[in-house]
Amino acid sequence: MSDLISFSQLMDKTITLEKDTPFYRLFDVNNEGYKAKEIKPPLKTGYKFVVWSYLLKGPAYANPNYPSIKYAERKDDYLLFKGMDGKYYAIKVKDLKLSKAGRRASGILTVEEEEQQNLSTIEKLTRFGKRLLIGIAIVWGAGYLYKQIKK
Repeated sequence: MSDLISFSQLMDKTITLEKDTPFYRLFDVNNEGYKAKEIKPPLKTGYKFVVWSYLLKGPAYANPNYPSIKYAERKDDYLLFKGMDGKYYAIKVKDLKLSKAGRRASGILTVEEEEQQNLSTIEKLTRFGKRLLIGIAIVWGAGYLYKQIKK
């Protein structure tokens, strides 16, 4: 089973850090991109935050609606959150480690789990029917082979 998680599953979810995690000021990530410096000390295990947005890796660019606003090149994806001090911060997605239990506690589904949850009743019955037919065929085949070997 894949542990791939879509960003939509992380939005508005409370995440509890399972290890000390480096973090960055959102202002620095926007203006300095991959050159942004970590804030010391890192966020401690057990720190909780709500994901409110994300930034994807990509080249430097200017905001098309406000050309005077420019964003630096980013080499990583970031999750954004508001800290307990009211300021905005970012965590690199690759630095965020979530166990299955941690994901479930936050209500976060993997892409595969999300697809399973969204299957219609007809699709579920069709999958079950296929598996049932395969099972019956295997049992019948084993019985047939057993009878042939016994002769």
